[in-house]
Amino acid sequence: MIHTIVRLLAFAAVMLGMAACSSGKKEEASIKGLTADDAVRLNSEHGTGWNSEDPPLTAQTHVAAGELAESQGDPSRAITQYKKALAIDPKTSIAVYRLGIVYSQIRSFDEAIDAWNTYSKMTGGAPEAFSNLGFCYEISGDKAMAANVFNEGIAKFPKHQGLRVNYGMLLARSGNIDEARKQLSEVLTEAQVHYNLGSLYEVQGRKELARQEYLQSIQADPNFIDARSRLATLDQN
Repeated sequence: MIHTIVRLLAFAAVMLGMAACSSGKKEEASIKGLTADDAVRLNSEHGTGWNSEDPPLTAQTHVAAGELAESQGDPSRAITQYKKALAIDPKTSIAVYRLGIVYSQIRSFDEAIDAWNTYSKMTGGAPEAFSNLGFCYEISGDKAMAANVFNEGIAKFPKHQGLRVNYGMLLARSGNIDEARKQLSEVLTEAQVHYNLGSLYEVQGRKELARQEYLQSIQADPNFIDARSRLATLDQN
């Protein structure tokens, strides 16, 4: 059951930290499919540990290294690795997707928007491209463009959860709560709708409205543990 908003995501989601590739320890290097040997080579591409007779690194290896860098809090290194993946194979769509995520996280919005538009072209207009591009426009401050992108995506994928939720939360943050509820209700249960709105109100510091939404969430689903937990925390503060 999805209780919270999955944003970029992703961004979720939305903004995770990332430090340099590990020094080759097997338990760290195995993250995201990166082997210990490849981790050593990536850490010392121009120094000791790299042998010119070794086979060339693949695009997927660089993607794995980028994901590892993200997990360790090093967005700059992640970007470098994803670009290296694309230099080897320009059709590596996952590298473009991850670039969109990282650029969004570090608030390099022009680069992020370019990445999401490229990803959309590479995937023939995947719903995730619309969802993430719209959210990127929103956090960059262009809410009108964000709404246009969400609506375009919803017209093509009317039941896509990410699109409806991201658009619904944009509407809620803009004060259009009734329309926000309609959008969220298309893909979420009643309890989930109340929970997401409660989470928004809580972030905004509107504790009484958040409390009301959490209570209604629990009424709609008495077994909704997350809503009970958030309500208890809210009442303690």
